[in-house]
Amino acid sequence: MWLLIGKIAGDVSKCASSDIKIWNSFVDSCENKLESCDQKDILRIVRAIINFYRFYGHEIRTRDHPFVEAVLEQVVKYCEAYNCGELGEISEIFSDLANHNPFVLQGVFTLLSKISITFKLRLAEAIPIDVIKLSLAFSKLGIRDDPLFGTLVNFACNGSNGFRLEDHRILLTSYAIIGYYDEKLLEIVLDGYSKTKNLSSNDLGILSFIFSKLDYKNDRVKQLFYKHKIDSVELFDIPSFCANLYKLDITVPENLVKRIDVDKLSAELFFDTVPLLARSIFPDELIMTKYLEFIKDSTFDDHVKILEYIVNSEFTESMEKLCNMCIKHIFEGISRDNLHALPAEGETFANTSSIDNFQTLQLLIKLPCCWLYDYIEKFGTIFKSVPIKYKSQFITLLFGLYTFFDFAPGSSLIPEIEKHFGTSIQEALSEIIAQENVNRAPYTLCAEVEELLGDKTEVSIL
Repeated sequence: MWLLIGKIAGDVSKCASSDIKIWNSFVDSCENKLESCDQKDILRIVRAIINFYRFYGHEIRTRDHPFVEAVLEQVVKYCEAYNCGELGEISEIFSDLANHNPFVLQGVFTLLSKISITFKLRLAEAIPIDVIKLSLAFSKLGIRDDPLFGTLVNFACNGSNGFRLEDHRILLTSYAIIGYYDEKLLEIVLDGYSKTKNLSSNDLGILSFIFSKLDYKNDRVKQLFYKHKIDSVELFDIPSFCANLYKLDITVPENLVKRIDVDKLSAELFFDTVPLLARSIFPDELIMTKYLEFIKDSTFDDHVKILEYIVNSEFTESMEKLCNMCIKHIFEGISRDNLHALPAEGETFANTSSIDNFQTLQLLIKLPCCWLYDYIEKFGTIFKSVPIKYKSQFITLLFGLYTFFDFAPGSSLIPEIEKHFGTSIQEALSEIIAQENVNRAPYTLCAEVEELLGDKTEVSIL
């Protein structure tokens, strides 16, 4: 009778939804008999488990923990006997179970590691759905296996293996979730959808997620979105779509921003969208209230996004209050653990990928100088810690401070500033630019601002 366990597993899982005793009897009858089942019977039992536990939201009852663990051990044992279709199915099933049942996580990690090796060996026999199921399984559990993904991408990008544009997009989505970047696959998806005349709102939403998650930004990506009516998309998650567009440097239509319900935003979405909310219909008080609600668990990058909102807004009294709340966290973050974020050799601060202290300083120098005076000492600490070859990035900042305090009322403050910087401002500037330009601070600053803004400016000395 026990030899029929695998064959009746499917029928048992269907009947057990109406009578739990049937399932309990089946599980009990499997005790000490699983090792005598072959790989086909084990796979049937795996399918029975997932079919039955769909009725329980995939959460396995404590009573069945030993049974499921025993089945998982048998699957690992027979892993090399399964074909790519079966391996894709098994990985899909156990990734779903592991997401809801931590007790099987370690066993599933072991299983997926073995599946990775076996799948690559048998890749020639795989079809697109097998590759997609395996990739999604790794993605659901947040597992990056770069050698496996590289092999699967090469297989998927081979035009003779039957992958459609939609298959490429699903594959790329699974990799975007865990941050795996592949230029070839990105180009295939971008090329394909650039040639598609009418993209649905769902298509645009998914593509915005993929490209923003992988920080894939170029003119072709912008053109893809601009040629479709992104201002009239019908999506459930408008805030995420807006945040994705913003990360891609795509102008977000005002009517989309107006559809954001700020009161209902999660902390993550609030900080992702807050730079868009400047000069919009949303009152400053609402932004400040949400900031206070989330400030306890906010990160350095979150505070930087608030700073970006402030810089893009009008410099009002209420905005100065918000700035005072935000800026102390900014400097705490810079001083504590962000000085390590120097660009790699050959990079500039403008093209580093993460929000770091230098990009933050580019925002800070756009604030009114009088808002920054209380933090002059902090600027001095940062300045002294920066290698000489990077100090040119501070030209605009230093000139801004020098010009403001030397040519505006309060020039007697300069000695105090220089004490914090550990050197005279003129000496600091002389290290990176010619002395004659130091003496022409307002005019050199004007040139820096013109370069920054791409527009002509005029200097007036009062």
